[in-house]
Amino acid sequence: MCVSYLKNFDRSLLHERWFALLFLCLPLFFLTVHRWSNGVGILLFLSVLFLIGRPPSKSINKNSKVVWINSLVLITPLLCETVATIGRRLFFNDPPYFPAFDTASRFLIASSVYFYLSNRSKNELFPALGLGAFLSLIFLVATLLFHEDYFWGGHRAATSLVDPNTLGCYAVALGGLGYFWSPEHWSKIERVLIKLTVVLCSCWIAYSTYSRSAFLAMTVFLLIIFSYETTGRLRLRILFIFLLSVAFIALLLSGTEAWRIHEISRDLEFFFRREAVETSIGARIELLLIDLELFRIYPLFGIKDGALPPFDVLSSKSSWISPIAYEIKRYAGSHTEYTAWLVKQGVWGLLSLYAIFIYPLFYFLRRRKSQIKTVSSSAWAGLSFIMIVMAGSLGVQLLNLKLGVTFFSLVVAALFLDLNRVHSGGSFIKD
Repeated sequence: MCVSYLKNFDRSLLHERWFALLFLCLPLFFLTVHRWSNGVGILLFLSVLFLIGRPPSKSINKNSKVVWINSLVLITPLLCETVATIGRRLFFNDPPYFPAFDTASRFLIASSVYFYLSNRSKNELFPALGLGAFLSLIFLVATLLFHEDYFWGGHRAATSLVDPNTLGCYAVALGGLGYFWSPEHWSKIERVLIKLTVVLCSCWIAYSTYSRSAFLAMTVFLLIIFSYETTGRLRLRILFIFLLSVAFIALLLSGTEAWRIHEISRDLEFFFRREAVETSIGARIELLLIDLELFRIYPLFGIKDGALPPFDVLSSKSSWISPIAYEIKRYAGSHTEYTAWLVKQGVWGLLSLYAIFIYPLFYFLRRRKSQIKTVSSSAWAGLSFIMIVMAGSLGVQLLNLKLGVTFFSLVVAALFLDLNRVHSGGSFIKD
């Protein structure tokens, strides 16, 4: 009987569940446990290498061009990093900076996993990923409640891995994934409770960080929910706008120190009057000016980390650049994801930014109105995730750490996979 069972056992089902389990685990503790997302990413890559010799159980139809395009998009940042490194070596005799590839290689993992599963699986991954995001928010709230020592200055929420800015933005990004996860076989009340829990947890974490980047990400998240839930429903739109306005006014009146909104206008005033320019906003403006100047000086292949020109060189180009901002740039890097890629890759950074943000944004945007519920949910989750990360990236680098780039690239790969399964209302993979 055991021999007969083993002969009839569907090993493909086992390996598909294995990948679903890994994507369930991916969000769980990636903001709280050291090397968690990196470990899951390496396990996914090793699983692909181990199973790569297994013949495809399905064949890709004529629309397989999408698979090749998406695989290329996912690996584009690594390719651009390679081109920039080779260019600096050939034209400027600049030795390679190999730690940069340690981060960029995470895009290779995502591309490999995506390409392998596109050929050998048609199980959806978003249900596992959405459940993982939901549980991750619960664990994050519990961690912050029981570990008050993680808070910066006693009031700004953080963890042992990430600062308040990164924590707040990624918590809201997890909310974008968890909100659109709703098992069809559950009752409407249960699905509403899940969504309410996700919104409350992600917004509480974002607010507890006192990060303006997280506040912006949270605002984008709420606007996406508004767009999703109130389509064609005038009363719901009016109610949502009213509640959002009341909540916003209440937060402003609850204390300007809490929201730090007043600091923006104050910092801008000080910056342009040349008084205490080393404020939070003032320093960010200076860092932006430094990045733009570096891009002007090194437009073709960028500049590697640790090769920042002397302060005298940069300050001679702009009187706005101060020694303090220079030191921040030297030790902490850029404070926005967008110019960071331009600095380290030159014009090739524009292509990386297109592959990281713009292409996935429109890819998800075009598929959000699908008549197929699972496709629509995955597309809205992807759209929410990308827009939240894009908003947060305006004020902080979210992809400069290996844990962040691993998580981000694998999430995009998983959502690409689910949307690939259906093309023009039919199965993307044929028997």
